[in-house]
Amino acid sequence: MHSGKRFHILYWQPIVLFVLVNDELLFGAEENAMSLVDGIILLVMFIAFLVYVFQNMKRTGDLGGDIDEIEMYGSLKTTLMIIFGIAGLALGGQVIVDNAIIVAEHFQISQKVIGLTILAAGTSLPELATTAVAAFHKKSDLAVGNIVGSNIFNLLLVLGATATLNAPIAFDTDLNLDLYIVMIGTFMLFIFMFTLQKYKLDRAEGALYLVGFVAYCVFLYMNRL
Repeated sequence: MHSGKRFHILYWQPIVLFVLVNDELLFGAEENAMSLVDGIILLVMFIAFLVYVFQNMKRTGDLGGDIDEIEMYGSLKTTLMIIFGIAGLALGGQVIVDNAIIVAEHFQISQKVIGLTILAAGTSLPELATTAVAAFHKKSDLAVGNIVGSNIFNLLLVLGATATLNAPIAFDTDLNLDLYIVMIGTFMLFIFMFTLQKYKLDRAEGALYLVGFVAYCVFLYMNRL
């Protein structure tokens, strides 16, 4: 799959998050937490990312696709679809969280493990479906961009907005191990994209990611029940 150079932002996100949440380790604070300032920092970074993307689009003339292929809707229909879509997301998110807690309590599994595996996988299914369809239709930039963009939005916008509205959010240092895994994964992506077949992720590299994910899940359930 081809990938654009604009995806460099993905590589340093876990490092930024690590610095923001490890207040005790790095700044001698009494507790680790996402503060209001941390949330604002993430939101400012997100806005800066959007500005960069739109400026890059204007400079290169890349509109991201053929306008003629896009089905256009009227203003009323578009507005209603957005409203019902947001309402559905909110309702679905509440149902997922409530039932994830029930599953964790029933099987006596920590909520942390449920969040890192089942809940994370469930919320990632739309990205999986979209990326698979895009790859099948040879839309490699769309496939890779969907995954990279989703990660950027989740960390900078979702976590930033959540911390801004609900600060402080306590951080368990046990999650540092998972941040290290994320750092390793992004570093692997950097290696794959900028060595050998440049800007391409081949089948063997994708298989390596799958093996790593399975090994990570096994490790979680064996060591964090």
